Amino acid sequence: GFSSDYGRPAIEDIELGYRLVQAGRKIRLDRELCVKHLKRWTFWGLVKTDILDRGIPWSELILRDRSMPNDLNLQLSQRVSIALVYILLAVALAAAIHWRGYILIPAYIAVFLLLSRYWVDESRRRSRSATVFMYAVLGSICWICYSQHLIALIPLTLLTLMLVSLRHRYAFASSRRWMRVLVGVTWIMLAAAMIVVYMPLHPFVLVLAALALTIVVLNNQFYVFLAGKRGRMFAFAAVPFQLLYHFYNGISFGVGTARWIWSSLRGSAVPRYGER
Repeated sequence: GFSSDYGRPAIEDIELGYRLVQAGRKIRLDRELCVKHLKRWTFWGLVKTDILDRGIPWSELILRDRSMPNDLNLQLSQRVSIALVYILLAVALAAAIHWRGYILIPAYIAVFLLLSRYWVDESRRRSRSATVFMYAVLGSICWICYSQHLIALIPLTLLTLMLVSLRHRYAFASSRRWMRVLVGVTWIMLAAAMIVVYMPLHPFVLVLAALALTIVVLNNQFYVFLAGKRGRMFAFAAVPFQLLYHFYNGISFGVGTARWIWSSLRGSAVPRYGER
C-alpha cells in the first residue's frame, strides 16, 4: 500500500506506482469507475501543493531511483516546456532592459485581460480582497499607461474588460449566440490590435512570440480539453497559469536536486519532504 514515510499527503500514489513497476506488477484501469475531487483549491494552496508536496519530493524520488519515465508530468513535452519558459523569461528580461521596461506594459495588460476571464467567472464567489486586488491592478494599468503617455491603451483595456463581462452575461443564453460570437471576435481583435500597435517590431518580440506559441502547441491537448469543458476563452485564460506552472516546476526540480545532492554528500538517505 501507500508508504508511511511521508509526514503529510504528497506523492504516495506516485511512489506506489514506482514500486509496482519495479516489482513487475500491473495496474488495472477501470474506466467505469469515476470519482470527483471535492477539495476547493485556492491559488496559493495550489502553488504550495505543487511545489512542496509534489514537485520537490517527486524530484527526489526520480533522482533516488534514477528513473524519469516519459509519462504523466514527466513527458518530453513537459520537460521541453519548462526549458522554453526559462528561455522566454530570459529573452523577456533582455527585452525589458533594452526598452527600459516599455515592452512589459502591453504584456502586463494582455495578462490582466486573460486573467479577467477568471475574475468574471468567479464574481459571485470571490472574496472582497480579491475584488479590491482586481481593481487595484486595473488602476495601476491606467496609471502606468498615463505616465508613459500610452493614453490609447486605457480605453482599450477598459473596453476589452467590459466585453469579457458582457460575454459572461450572455454565455448560457442560446438565443444570444450571435452576441457571444460578436463579443468573442471583438475581444480577440482588440487584443491583437493592442499587441500589434504597441509591441515594437524587433527580433526580441518575434522570439518571444515564437517561444510562447511553441509552448502552447506542446501543451495543445491540455488546452483542447479546457476548451471542450469550459470554452475557448477559458482555455486562452489558462495560458498564464500554464506558464507559471512550468516555471515553478523548474524551481521544484532545482530544489529537489539540491536536497538530493546534499543528502548524498552527507552519506544519508534521501530525505522525504515533510517527514516528521
